[in-house]
Amino acid sequence: MTIMKHAMLNLDQSSLHQLAALVGTPWRLVTGEKVPEKPRHLFAWDDVVVSAGGVTLAIHNELTEAAFEEEPDEYPLLSVRDGSKRLIADENGGRVFFQHRGEPIHNVYIVRESITQLMSGEPTWEYVTDYAVIFEFAGGAIVVGKNGHHMEGMQVSFADSVATVDIADRSIEWDWDNELGEEYEVGREILPIEDLLVPN
Repeated sequence: MTIMKHAMLNLDQSSLHQLAALVGTPWRLVTGEKVPEKPRHLFAWDDVVVSAGGVTLAIHNELTEAAFEEEPDEYPLLSVRDGSKRLIADENGGRVFFQHRGEPIHNVYIVRESITQLMSGEPTWEYVTDYAVIFEFAGGAIVVGKNGHHMEGMQVSFADSVATVDIADRSIEWDWDNELGEEYEVGREILPIEDLLVPN
């Protein structure tokens, strides 16, 4: 009998509380580099700065080791930290964008993905990770998240609503060149941040 392995790389409570505190405050900006081939998208290597209500945060992406596949590997983990210094560099580099400036943040959502490997129909491992953060406004949404499941790159996208956000399905990073009997199940949830908070 195979023992199913589990791995979780989710935002910690400190990060979640910092993001939740932005709800209701007026939006100021987000940072990144334009992606010529993808309108309404920005790219960043490891930090995307968001600013609202006088608070400047960096949503940080860093590779960390996890051992749930056959061999240990590195997977990106989101966290939140002070973004003041990074914002100065992004302002100097012209990587600052002001869409939705002044609009109050209606809600913050976390995009949580799960990937389960099955061998001959039996689950062998499940990997759960927080993939992106969505900031919702009356007139649209801004998504800040990972660019894939094995890299530090990040992307920002602008949408007309939470229902129409563009978050690419990157399960192909596993689900290709499969051996006989190997398959993957992928799940995605968009969770209100208040549902994830543990009281301090």
